[in-house]
Amino acid sequence: MAFESVPGVKVTVRSENRVFVFGDYFAVYDASVNPEIYNWSDVVFIHDKLDEIIIGTIDDRSPEQPYTLPKAAFADTRDYLAARAIWEGQLALNPKVVYKKGLRILPPKTKYKNSDPDESAYVATGAYTEQEINNSNVTLMNTKSFSYVFAILLPVSLAFFILLCTTIKQWAFSEVWYKYLAIAVLSGGIVTMFVYIVRVIFAINIYSRYFKHDPATVEPITFVICEDGFAAVESNVYTFSDIIKWEEATQFVETGYMFIIFRDKNSVTWIPKRLFPAEAQRKISDYITTHLAGLGG
Repeated sequence: MAFESVPGVKVTVRSENRVFVFGDYFAVYDASVNPEIYNWSDVVFIHDKLDEIIIGTIDDRSPEQPYTLPKAAFADTRDYLAARAIWEGQLALNPKVVYKKGLRILPPKTKYKNSDPDESAYVATGAYTEQEINNSNVTLMNTKSFSYVFAILLPVSLAFFILLCTTIKQWAFSEVWYKYLAIAVLSGGIVTMFVYIVRVIFAINIYSRYFKHDPATVEPITFVICEDGFAAVESNVYTFSDIIKWEEATQFVETGYMFIIFRDKNSVTWIPKRLFPAEAQRKISDYITTHLAGLGG
């Protein structure tokens, strides 16, 4: 099991006089009742929300009982990240659990498998920055803009052209159609540019969304690229024995700031280039390309 060596985490909710324990088991201790100790296979759902975690359990002793754990109860951000690593590692063994995770830039631990990186692995540690995330996101958006431009420009221009032709009938169509066409294309271009600007504004503010939802955004992260796969894990929970296999990836995009590995259209891992020496960056790019090509990616 991935992340099985992460030490257990105990969280006290003082307002309820209740203690939650994340480890080989999920347990809830309450001063007024006997402790409830659950196998992870007893967990029905986990909803990792912005301010709280809701865990639903069911077993032979009681009906479904959701527990609510405020994130403010964690004494330290690293405790929350460790608890998250524990339950996601366990969920990889219990895929029937319904899991709703919050917005994040790191891949969920459910994707990781036990594997020891080889000696030739590329390894680096560092935190993300707002500039590199936002700029890389704009770059990703621009790589997709060509198709978006035509998806917006053509129908909008056609709609304007039809509107002009059906509402302005003072002149013969054969004499003015090219003028209507020019006006329609210009109007479509204006609408397309407006949509593009809105998308850019959204793209350059994505870091604030990550930062709001996931404290790992500003924590030290360990990045690994090796023969078996790759990893991007909070340094306080990584033990160099957990990897996402290359089979989980299909392509990657290199921006001025990032190596971004994808599974189809969804990003899996963002790896900052600045953490590696300049001479190693091209080798890493070729390394990733070779491994994905070997899988038909």
